[in-house]
Amino acid sequence: YENLLSAQQSLEETNFKSAENNFSLAYDNFFEASEGIKDLGQLTIAILEQLPGGSLVASGSHLIKVGENLALAGQSLSAAVNLFSSTDLFKLLDNKTGDSQEVIQSGFLSDSIVLSREKLNQALQAVRTAKKELGQVEIELLPSGLQEKTISLKDKLPFVEGLVSQALDYSTALIEILGHDNPREYLLIFQNNSEVRATGGFIGTYGLLTLDKGRVKKLFIDGVFNADGQLQEKIIPPKPIQKISTSWSMHDANWFPDFPASAQKIAWFYEKTGGPTVDGVISLTPTVIERLLELT
Repeated sequence: YENLLSAQQSLEETNFKSAENNFSLAYDNFFEASEGIKDLGQLTIAILEQLPGGSLVASGSHLIKVGENLALAGQSLSAAVNLFSSTDLFKLLDNKTGDSQEVIQSGFLSDSIVLSREKLNQALQAVRTAKKELGQVEIELLPSGLQEKTISLKDKLPFVEGLVSQALDYSTALIEILGHDNPREYLLIFQNNSEVRATGGFIGTYGLLTLDKGRVKKLFIDGVFNADGQLQEKIIPPKPIQKISTSWSMHDANWFPDFPASAQKIAWFYEKTGGPTVDGVISLTPTVIERLLELT
C-alpha cells in the first residue's frame, strides 16, 4: 500500500520511471502476499471460509488480488508513458550523432507506440481482473475505514477501464496513421484563416506528405494554382460559387462546413490534377502553427 502511495506521488510529479519502479515493488508485495495465501493450501482456505467470519477471509484474498492487479496495471501504464520520455524524444531531434540517426531510421516513434500498445493491453487486462476480483469482495464485512475506500475504488474502476481501452484504440489508430506497416501519403492543405472559408480559410498552398514508420520520408509543397492548372476537366461549381467563377477547382473545394465532405472533395480534385490517391487530408492554419510553436 505504501508503495502504491509512492507511485501515486511519482505520477503527480510526472516521474514515470520512478512510478513504474514503485508500482513494480507494490506488485511484488501483493504477489508475495497472494503466494503466501496459496501456501496455506486451498483446503485450509476452504475450511476457514466455512467458519464464522470466513467470508472475511475470502474477501481478504480477493482484495490482495485487486491490489496485485492494480499494481500491475499501474506498472504497465507507467512503462507505456515512459517510452515517450523527454530524453528519448530529444534523441529524435538531435540527429548529429550516428546513433540518433539510427534511432530515426529505425522508426523509433511508431515502434515505441507498438510497445506502448502492448503495455496498455497488459494494463487493461489487469484492470479487468481487478474489477472482477473486487466484485467478489463483500464490502459490508470489511472494517469501516476500508469500506469507504473500497466503494470508491469500485466506482472508479469502470472509468479507468474505459480510459485505458480508449487509449488502446487511439494507439492502434495512431500507428496506422504513422505508416508503421505500410507508408502513408497525406494531402496537406494550408488554409489562410484571415481569408474566411467554410473549413478554416482559403487554400493557397498544398503539400504531399509521405510517412513511413512515423518519420517523414517525403515532403512536397506547391502553390494551389499550379495544381489547378493541371485540371483538364471543367467542373461546374455549387450555385453560390457560380457568381464568382464558372468552374470549380481545388482552391475552392473546401466549400462544405463538414470537414470530411470538404476533405473528400479536395482529395478528389487533387486526383483529377494527376496527383495520387491519398490516405487522408490534413489541414493547417497559421494559428495552429503559432499554438504549436508556443508549446514547443
